Amino acid sequence: MQSYRQHRPRTQQTAAAAARRTYPHHEAAEIIRFAEVWAPYGGPPGDEVFVRFGITTAQFRARLRDVLRQCSDPDTTRWRTAAYRVA
Repeated sequence: MQSYRQHRPRTQQTAAAAARRTYPHHEAAEIIRFAEVWAPYGGPPGDEVFVRFGITTAQFRARLRDVLRQCSDPDTTRWRTAAYRVA
């Protein structure tokens, strides 16, 4: 029980920090453009993501999810759901 109590606040803080994470407009636009290009192929391969952004595919998908949560464009929302299964 004590372990849970110690771990729970950290989990909540991490979730809150992720919800507050924002990206500069130019970086957000680049992430969306890159994702749009690779959407017909099921997403970009890991090596392309690493070369372009210096992160793993999982990190790219997390950033894409964060950026799209801030985006209100319905067209962007449609392709993200179909291609990336990002909720």
